[in-house]
Amino acid sequence: QVAHSSQPLSASLSPIHRRMVSRLTASTVMLALCVAFAAAAPSDLAGVKLARNPNLNDTEFVRLAATLKPLGAHTALLAEASDAGSNAGFAIDGQSGDSAFPHGNLKPIATVGEYDKTTGYMPVGVPDGMGAMLKDATTVRVIWQAESYGYISQGVSYPMSVNGGATFFTGSHIAYVDYDRTKMSTFMSHKESAEGMVKGAGELIEKAYNLAGKAVGARNAADKTTVHYGDTNAAGDYVSADADKNTGNLWTYHSFCSAHLEEKEQWGAGNGMVDDVFLTVEEWTSVNNTIVEAQGYVGLSAHAVDIATKTAYAVGAFGMGGYEKIVEVNCGTTTHVCYAVSGYNGAFGANDPLLARKQATGKRADNTDWAYAQNIVPSRVYIGVKGYTHDGTACGTSCTWLQRNGFEHGRVYGFAAPVATTDRDAWHKRNFRNGTADTVDGAFAATAWKWDGVVKDFTSDQAWEFQEPPNVDGAASATHKFWTAAGRDKGGSKTEHCSPDPRGGNRYVHGSTAGYIGMYDFTGITATLGALAAGALPLSFPATYEIIEGESIISDRILLRGKGLRADGNLQTHMMDGLDKATFEDVDGLEWIAAADGGDYLVIQEDGGNRFGERTFIAQIPPSGVKPVYKFIAMAGGALNTRMLAKNAIPAGSFSRVTASEFSGVVDLSGILLATTALGGQAKRAADASVAIEDKYIAVGLQQHSIAGGVIDNFRVDRGGQVFIWQPANILPVAVVHAKFEVSTSLEIVGYTVANFGAAEQTAFKKGVAALARINHADVRITKMTNHVHRRRQLLASHSGNAVDVAFTIKVVDAAASTMITTFLAEPTPATMMAVFKASGLANVVEVEQVKAPTYFADPSPAASGAGNVKSFLSVLVVIIGVIASLA
Repeated sequence: QVAHSSQPLSASLSPIHRRMVSRLTASTVMLALCVAFAAAAPSDLAGVKLARNPNLNDTEFVRLAATLKPLGAHTALLAEASDAGSNAGFAIDGQSGDSAFPHGNLKPIATVGEYDKTTGYMPVGVPDGMGAMLKDATTVRVIWQAESYGYISQGVSYPMSVNGGATFFTGSHIAYVDYDRTKMSTFMSHKESAEGMVKGAGELIEKAYNLAGKAVGARNAADKTTVHYGDTNAAGDYVSADADKNTGNLWTYHSFCSAHLEEKEQWGAGNGMVDDVFLTVEEWTSVNNTIVEAQGYVGLSAHAVDIATKTAYAVGAFGMGGYEKIVEVNCGTTTHVCYAVSGYNGAFGANDPLLARKQATGKRADNTDWAYAQNIVPSRVYIGVKGYTHDGTACGTSCTWLQRNGFEHGRVYGFAAPVATTDRDAWHKRNFRNGTADTVDGAFAATAWKWDGVVKDFTSDQAWEFQEPPNVDGAASATHKFWTAAGRDKGGSKTEHCSPDPRGGNRYVHGSTAGYIGMYDFTGITATLGALAAGALPLSFPATYEIIEGESIISDRILLRGKGLRADGNLQTHMMDGLDKATFEDVDGLEWIAAADGGDYLVIQEDGGNRFGERTFIAQIPPSGVKPVYKFIAMAGGALNTRMLAKNAIPAGSFSRVTASEFSGVVDLSGILLATTALGGQAKRAADASVAIEDKYIAVGLQQHSIAGGVIDNFRVDRGGQVFIWQPANILPVAVVHAKFEVSTSLEIVGYTVANFGAAEQTAFKKGVAALARINHADVRITKMTNHVHRRRQLLASHSGNAVDVAFTIKVVDAAASTMITTFLAEPTPATMMAVFKASGLANVVEVEQVKAPTYFADPSPAASGAGNVKSFLSVLVVIIGVIASLA
């Protein structure tokens, strides 16, 4: 009746109802305005406009911008648990492949190609070094940088404005994304995307200062003291190799590789940085050799970003060799800061001209010629003194930001070993973590070079000093040498990521492109620094190196739990870069994680060009003399990977070429997601270590180099990738969580008897079962072995028919877990079953038959609460036959 009345709606209502309608109408209008604001077209947002490829006309820009997704909106995964193989559903553009990850689920929280709904900001790829902190009590800030090269190589990133628009950078960017803390803490408990927990995003660098302490100005400015020295010689002349392509007068941040977020006082009150710092590095570049030979080049520095003011400061005190990763390690004092330093030592694409310039300055101390410095470098530590200028003068309240944080008055120290010690690469080929010769006792020795505040040519840098005898105990040593990869005359394998002891020990772990991993321990540094006069630095200090993994076979210590299947039908126990390798290849990403169970864990990310997909693992650091076991997390990319060959990408339509991927960047989020954790680095470190490994949320980055088309190219974000949250699972043996049930079954292994099924074969058997059941082999218990004549084998003259029946049990948590394991044991194809047992070490197996179906029963052991003594078995026979063709 009201609808057909000529009176307004309000006239037919009571006064109370009229007021309600008035309020409802106002609320509706406000809601509509909010929705309209939130739904602003992406093409109207400043960030999207900035990223726009200038080759797009207005119509194309508006149309393509409308296809963009907000930050966190993608749920499909670039990472996969196994190759898609013949499963067409796993090879669809824009969708996930096999996401049944064996050691915990992954979900994306950011995908390159997304935009911030408020500002339009678009993070640049590919993701690399990262960090996380509490911005405030309700917000988690995740920071990650792009390993982008500008016009030097790969795709070009859109220009980044700094210093109020005074100049612009292409190449690497650093993004921050703010997330709702409460929503992130339950993110892995549901299937929703991350979009609803994103609160904002933007560039971390808004202001930039160069090595001379000047605000970086325009590239074509008359004042050459305001240059970005990563692109110039000491006089400020441009020498980068991209001058013919980089015609827009842009500077380049060259390949921000890995990074670390160091919150102030993370090791205790007054202990550590004064400010919150995101410490990033320029890694490598290409320069114009002709110009460099004539005019020189400065090199590449680290950059410390003041998170509070979004200001990047070029740091000269580490040297100019270009770096992989620099991380703060606990010194144990309030006066000094310590950093572990890794990476190249002059990867500028100008070895010959720079070497010629260096040789023109003279010879080494023993009158021999200098070799080029790249990769002639030991593991390094930097020690700085807080509150001092570069010449050792206390600056008090007049200190600059760099000075108060110890980034100006300091020295670089290289690890020196006894002269009889084999060079580092060769040492790791012949030494293994077996309790014999697992350590090297040495010292960190200072270089004579020290930052003096003056920008100089690379020939004056400390990079060259590792070819001279180290200064141990105050004098050039005749008993020690810098422990470099291949000696003082040639480069060897590069030192890759390093990571500090998160519990605050004076030690760090360090990886290598050769695939080895070790720990440098300089316990005692606190006393050494405490004994010095104010502002002083030591000349050397003792340290010990302990091997964690040599350049050794690891294929028999990789747990796949039924995943890691490659496109060729083989397993990711081996790394294939043209040849199948049983060792690690190019251990790049490396992060040390502390957990509540008392365990210390390493997350390991390879970058070796694996043609079937790059791998990432987690391993617990074992006791001395015990080798680690590596649990497979995920794989991605690869030139022979099925999804790559099918041109799959996320976002859909952005595939560009078949190539490798790389997991890179790790940060433990678990501590700051606890509601009780206060702001600050010390609180985060303690909270991280209080969370059990399988309760953790860990952020992991993935670089997808195959993605450079579609939205990636249209909005100049270089190449694709994702940042995930990973929640570890199946890391601990079931016994640790007090198993209440056991699965019982029996397998017949043809080709063996009890006599030749010894300890090694039994271990291999357990690992094979563990891979099929997707468990830890520590949970497999062999209960009985019996010789058996396999009758069908008598029909084949080439085989004797000998077999061994192996009865075993598997500890499980509950009936549901036993059902799952039963399924896992029944589902592998014959080819997969044979491949798994052969890969685990049973080289002579010719057939496997399951003679008793898996069933579960209550564990009668005292540790199992409510355990019963009655075992019940089902009588189902499951036969899995090996490939007959392989038996002839």
